[in-house]
Amino acid sequence: MEFKQTLTSIALALTLSFGLSGCNRTVYNGKIGKDNVFIYENLLSGTTWLEVIKPDGTNLLYEDLMSDEKLDRVSIIRNGLIDRQL
Repeated sequence: MEFKQTLTSIALALTLSFGLSGCNRTVYNGKIGKDNVFIYENLLSGTTWLEVIKPDGTNLLYEDLMSDEKLDRVSIIRNGLIDRQL
């Protein structure tokens, strides 16, 4: 894929989008089967992220940007790089 980004840039983008104002919260932090699962919500923007970290290190990031219960973006991250973005 031509537009691969590093995991660092994704982490920075998430940090900026979550903001430092305390308007974000972790809705869920746990395991489902062997996967680590995190659900984050930004109370100001209404954006919700579902992050699934597979045992092999693959990171799946599902984003609902408008809190309309529809997925706006899905990113598959392998070896610190976005492998695919749908």
